[in-house]
Amino acid sequence: MWLLTIVVIIIAALFGRVHFRFAPPPNVNTLVKIRSGSIHVTRGALTSLTKEHIAGIVNETGIVHGFIAITPSQRVVFSRHIPPLVQQQIRNVLVNQ
Repeated sequence: MWLLTIVVIIIAALFGRVHFRFAPPPNVNTLVKIRSGSIHVTRGALTSLTKEHIAGIVNETGIVHGFIAITPSQRVVFSRHIPPLVQQQIRNVLVNQ
């Protein structure tokens, strides 16, 4: 019984991290992490021009850390550290790539 309770708590914690955008979804095709104000593509690929545009937006807005994830259904998920107006700018860059 205790084991089941522990498993449920762990699953709820992992789901909560994704739901509240502290962590990216596990099924992403492309994952861009922002660390110390610079971007790193850790999964998938982006064109160099797209990376430059996103890096420019990140530098202009002063975002220090976060993530940008693109799911298989082409949904873009942002960490909670990226403001909504900046999210729209980045979406525009990704749509036009």
